[in-house]
Amino acid sequence: KPNYDRIFNASGWAPRAFLNYYAGSPTGKHAKMTEQLIRSVHEFSSEPIVVMHFGFRTPPSWTPQLFPRLVLLNAMPMDSESGRSFNFNKLRAMMLSRLEVGVQLDSDMFVAPG
Repeated sequence: KPNYDRIFNASGWAPRAFLNYYAGSPTGKHAKMTEQLIRSVHEFSSEPIVVMHFGFRTPPSWTPQLFPRLVLLNAMPMDSESGRSFNFNKLRAMMLSRLEVGVQLDSDMFVAPG
């Protein structure tokens, strides 16, 4: 909540941020990859990162103190019988994140200097 209040304006929009989406166990492979992405944003950029989680539990270690520019948003996963690929969540994240300008990054990507 404190990161959200600082990064998003009164109308509920953020001017710019990196954007990621993922789902999975808080101790699973995708959570670990996503954490490395979050770390790279904090190390090599001054911009925030919004992570849209399509699941039920997130890593408890992702705190505002550890990641002061992380905004973690949660959304319901799609019904498994919907016939849609998990990657449809990329579009859902773009639409739900309320970013005026965003750079979408997958969990297996990193931000680096340069």
